[in-house]
Amino acid sequence: TYDNASLTLDSLTLSGNLQATAAGISQSVASILDVTGTSTFTVTGTNSITLGEANQLDNSVTFAGANLQDVVFRNASATPGALVLPSAFGSLKLTYDNASLTLGNLTLSGNLQATGHGIVQSAASVLDVTGTSTFTVTGINSITLGEANQLDGAVTFAGTNLQNVTLRNASATPGAVNFLASLTNLTLQYDTAALSLGGVTLGGNLNAMGVGITQTGPL
Repeated sequence: TYDNASLTLDSLTLSGNLQATAAGISQSVASILDVTGTSTFTVTGTNSITLGEANQLDNSVTFAGANLQDVVFRNASATPGALVLPSAFGSLKLTYDNASLTLGNLTLSGNLQATGHGIVQSAASVLDVTGTSTFTVTGINSITLGEANQLDGAVTFAGTNLQNVTLRNASATPGAVNFLASLTNLTLQYDTAALSLGGVTLGGNLNAMGVGITQTGPL
């Protein structure tokens, strides 16, 4: 616990739990946090948590702080535990090198970047993002975001081996949707706005629903 200063973590290997509290939290370049037990990171100031190295956190990870601004978190564990985040904060960048990523409820005033082998969201969760949202898969996998999300900025889907995309967006003012030129299956549902389809080549099925539907490129 650092009461009045920020904390920079170096490489750690712990068979138990990690609890770190400070005005802000980061880690040194090329360091690795290798923790078998739970990990809890709490900021006491109006600051951020930046853990962007190839960490090995095998159990639940909690980020906390009444005035937490932004979170950057990379986890290279093949068996990560649950991820616990505040109900609302600024921007979030999540990278899971060797596992799929399940997103729960999020309210972000900034941007969302999520990278995993595959990406899904938990049932009845809502991704409420004011800024841009970028979802990238690193495996031969899919992105499934089928709940009543509120994504107001541009939404981008990426990944060399991305197979299928499902997106439901309940925002009345959604931004552009960007995806690869070729996919297998694509499902887009806009609850309260018109849907504009760009050029895409699909090896499978297309399901599109919106208040109105137009296109800007060949399907």
